[in-house]
Amino acid sequence: MKRVFPRIFLPLACLLYACFLVLDLTALADSTWIKYASILLCFSAALPNHSCQDGRLVALALLFTAAADWFLLVQNRNYLFGVSLFCIVQLVYSIRLYRLRGGLCFATLPFRILPLLVFFYGTDTLSALSVFYFSNLAVNAWEGMLLWSCGRKQRLFACGLLLFVCCDLCVGAWNLGIFPSCTHFGMWFFYLPSQVCIALSSYPQGATKQ
Repeated sequence: MKRVFPRIFLPLACLLYACFLVLDLTALADSTWIKYASILLCFSAALPNHSCQDGRLVALALLFTAAADWFLLVQNRNYLFGVSLFCIVQLVYSIRLYRLRGGLCFATLPFRILPLLVFFYGTDTLSALSVFYFSNLAVNAWEGMLLWSCGRKQRLFACGLLLFVCCDLCVGAWNLGIFPSCTHFGMWFFYLPSQVCIALSSYPQGATKQ
């Protein structure tokens, strides 16, 4: 299954990606369930690697990602739960980075911890969680780039995190009313590729080519 699934996963992901992008551009139909199916597909793609610690971490993060998208995408409410789950996703990825690197990156610790101060300055909980979430995502992407030269797994993971950042920059811009049509489209233009890269990063070298 580890050899067969990546070969099935990529064409399926590309098909779903093309379908919901066309629907978003043409507004012919609602693309919500196609988008959610693509996230469940990414989670499923990581499951064959659950026998190793790294694979379990990726599968766990993608499980929390699917749960978060249930609230934020499918239900389009309970945003506090959704963002909280995405915070857990980034914490799991920080653990993965720690394991891939073989130690803590002390230079980035302040950028992970200091955003917690936002909770004590009268900011509403959702906004505070969003700041904490995005700061940890940005730090994870930076730390991922530092591992770029370490191998294919690290490069795929870094690409996934960078695309994740692009997605959330579009989310922030859309919420601020900045080029709403472009940024609304950009969210999922970047989001699914980010999850595909992260799912594939759980596979050993060469597994996706067999």
